[in-house]
Amino acid sequence: MRFIITVTELEGGAHSDETNSGGDNSNAGSVSGGADDDQARLRLKRKLQRNRTSFSNEQIDALEKEFERTHYPDVFARERLAGKIGLPEARIQVTIQHSILDYKNV
Repeated sequence: MRFIITVTELEGGAHSDETNSGGDNSNAGSVSGGADDDQARLRLKRKLQRNRTSFSNEQIDALEKEFERTHYPDVFARERLAGKIGLPEARIQVTIQHSILDYKNV
């Protein structure tokens, strides 16, 4: 079984792009104010997004081997694997969770 790695989570909860389509618009007469708001919103969105994790072939092999051994590794097994392959335990936990979902959906 090959891992399908798609980790694009947001830190600090979900983010929604909200626009002010009605009501009081304090920047209605200012063109540069709208551009500043757009830039600020873009900076906030980039700050909240987590960078996609890239796995080496060795890391993928180790993750697959662990998943074959047990579909539900405990925190100690995840921490041991994290130290062995140089990834945070949280990334391993998320990757295993995604693998479980993929395995159940096959």
